[in-house]
Amino acid sequence: RPFVLFTGSSSFISESHAEVGFVRRWIEAVRSSDDPALRSMNIVVRPHPYNCHAWDPDPLADLPGVTVFPRRGYNLVDEKTRADFFDSIYHSAAVVGINTSAMIEASIVGRPVFSMLAEEFTGTQEGTIHFHHLLPENGGCVRFASSIDEHVRQLSERLLDPEATRAETERFIVSFIRPHGLE
Repeated sequence: RPFVLFTGSSSFISESHAEVGFVRRWIEAVRSSDDPALRSMNIVVRPHPYNCHAWDPDPLADLPGVTVFPRRGYNLVDEKTRADFFDSIYHSAAVVGINTSAMIEASIVGRPVFSMLAEEFTGTQEGTIHFHHLLPENGGCVRFASSIDEHVRQLSERLLDPEATRAETERFIVSFIRPHGLE
């Protein structure tokens, strides 16, 4: 079955315990969606490799259709770990995060990418220069919502029509990732 991937951020962007609380609120909002497909969508939470301490033991184990993988720290230097990271992005229907480089990596493989304003992370979202480059109005590909409710609506719309973000994502790849050409 399809799944939405939540990609965790470094401790510089989101303290691990605060991120766990935010992800739980986000999942509750997704599970309350008017869209039955989104409501029942599987969710994989992938903590940042260096910001895993609050994810083990699994703080979301009580939520059906949700898994945290991996829950312990890891390093993306070995082939298996890199493959797991790639596969989690590639096989997802969409990628959600607060502010993480995985959003750029998700756009490279053509996945729709989402974020939403979270009061506890305002300084590390809107307060960072690089985050603004990811927003569509600046040529980016991250659908950014001002609230979790708006985000859930955006996510539902994009999951119904995944091609809707393809042109936007391709423009971002050509201008930001490969400005000297896709070749």
